Amino acid sequence: MKKMTYIQSLGAALFIGILMLPACTDKFEEMNKDPNNPVDVPAYTAFTAAIVNSVDHRLGAGWMNHTYFACWSQQWCKIQYIDEDRYLLRTENQNDFFQRPYNDYLMNLKLVIDKTKAGGPEENLGLNAAARVLRAWNFHILTDQFGDVPYSEALLGLENPDNVRPKYDTQESIYKDLIADLKQCNTDLKSLQGVNFGKGDLIYDGNPEAWRRFANSLRLRLLNRAAGVVNVAAKPWDQAEAEITAMLADPDEYPMIESNEDNAKLEYPGELPYRNGTYNTLYTRTDQAISETMVNWLGDREDLRLTVYAQPTSADPTVYAGSQNGRGSQPTIPNISLLGIKIAYDPAAPLYILVAAETYFHKAEHYLRIGDLPKAKLNYERGIEVSFDQWGLTMAADYVVRPGVDWEAATTDEQRFQLIAEQNWAALFTQGCEAYAEVRRTGYPARIFQYELEATTYPGLGLPVRFAYPPNEESYNGANLQEARVRQNVEASNDGMFSTDGTRSQMWWHVKKNPIPTSTDPQTTFRQIPASSLH
Repeated sequence: MKKMTYIQSLGAALFIGILMLPACTDKFEEMNKDPNNPVDVPAYTAFTAAIVNSVDHRLGAGWMNHTYFACWSQQWCKIQYIDEDRYLLRTENQNDFFQRPYNDYLMNLKLVIDKTKAGGPEENLGLNAAARVLRAWNFHILTDQFGDVPYSEALLGLENPDNVRPKYDTQESIYKDLIADLKQCNTDLKSLQGVNFGKGDLIYDGNPEAWRRFANSLRLRLLNRAAGVVNVAAKPWDQAEAEITAMLADPDEYPMIESNEDNAKLEYPGELPYRNGTYNTLYTRTDQAISETMVNWLGDREDLRLTVYAQPTSADPTVYAGSQNGRGSQPTIPNISLLGIKIAYDPAAPLYILVAAETYFHKAEHYLRIGDLPKAKLNYERGIEVSFDQWGLTMAADYVVRPGVDWEAATTDEQRFQLIAEQNWAALFTQGCEAYAEVRRTGYPARIFQYELEATTYPGLGLPVRFAYPPNEESYNGANLQEARVRQNVEASNDGMFSTDGTRSQMWWHVKKNPIPTSTDPQTTFRQIPASSLH
């Protein structure tokens, strides 16, 4: 039996309710109320559920991070059951990644927004704005994975039971609407003047100023993506650079996440059932390890973050070694570094939603695009420093002048852009959804586009430019899905995940054509990084 879409489920529930209305049993409604399954909940309860479920789905136990996108961005790799690391999709994951946000946490966020809006039954401007910020975070990840998705007509099943086939909005229109609403969220939260908006907030404990920083840093992320990249004439949105300039010119009006104390994250008590989702998935399994690309990149820079991101190999506890993504056979596990304790084996480890380092790297990229090299360098180096600090490490004084890090050694804007992009990629460890988007947009790390995966499902095509639309949508909303595919030039071959004709089939913000590897990695043994070399 196929699963119903969120709209069909709502329609079915309404239909069943209508059929039950004529019943005339005395006190029928009271007798049939299930205290364990309420038909309505307070807004703050729905907000808590939306936080827990969306963060865990995107970053924890929901497969997106640890099985797909952290691997596709070559931060993590699979060392058992490695099909997904070769770009082979599971139908159930395609359906889940697309449908669950609508069925679950986006629907909860809509409930919160409707209840807490001005004049709503639980009017609460702060909670309303926070829910809209979290909604923007979720919708931008959804559209970054698939492209055009239902947006303006989505989540309306309760209001309009006939709305069973929502149209697909363009990624451009979704981005612009999210950017505008995040700006309004900043204004709404500013008006609260430090008044806590109540319980239910597991991220910032109802602090409007903290949510304001999150809103503005998220808006910077989206604007930076919409502004394009250096040395590429095509700009997704000409206005994006001007909006970034206006934000950075007025930090009092647009405060951002600039220290790790401000980071947006979900912390866990560490006891059942409140444990980090990645831990829940991996503490009894050995499916994931650290990617060879990440180990070698960190090793080349003698980067101490490797001691947090990974564990030494069990065969030799004095060295680190990563596994090549998309291998033709499973590696010998004792010779590969598993993910670090703080990353995957601590039940109380937080899941990071948006962190300070990323904010600095986006600022650095903006200043590079507009030609302000001193400010670009300042923010680049500050981003590295706070990334080390996020993991409890102190950056070595000479780190920023090492080969592969030194800003002054870069002589072109493309080289400077590569420095920023690769450091952002390294700092985004544990945030696979965002890392995959940034790898596609920037074309870095260069190693990802240098060698073909040994056992790729799609030879000669390189990294997928999008995740494949789910089979369920073919059945439930096929006409609108097909319209969206045609509009985006989604190719009929290769599950529509590639753009073989330039950039025509890429994301709206993906204006750079990345290289297609022509050979596999000739390395036959894993490089070992001595622990003693890291400082």
